[in-house]
Amino acid sequence: MIVSLLLIALVPMFFLQLVFRLIINIFALWLAAQFVSGIDYHNNWRVLVVAGVILGLLNMFIKPILKIITAPCLWLLLGLLFPLIINFLILYLAAWLVPGFQINGILAGILGTAIISVLNFILSLIFIRRR
Repeated sequence: MIVSLLLIALVPMFFLQLVFRLIINIFALWLAAQFVSGIDYHNNWRVLVVAGVILGLLNMFIKPILKIITAPCLWLLLGLLFPLIINFLILYLAAWLVPGFQINGILAGILGTAIISVLNFILSLIFIRRR
């Protein structure tokens, strides 16, 4: 009985956090596309939403695997720069998977990654409650 009540209380919170993360990803992608000329979604909001959802799913499922695989590099570099490299790879993978979402050039990818990472961090601190 108590377990079912806990599940009823926790499951909606998980989905609410998931929706917030997806909205944050979509907004961060849009903002990166506004400031970085090499990131393009062809002014199609559907492409932007699909790219945000794909980026969120990649961050949820692929990023932890990449962190485990690259743990020695994280330790070697003291975790300073390598998380941005992982985010850069995830962003390029999202661009490869979503037709109509393009990143033209390494510099655009680096700047886009920086903008998306900082915005995700700040907005997650504001809107997503940590336990």
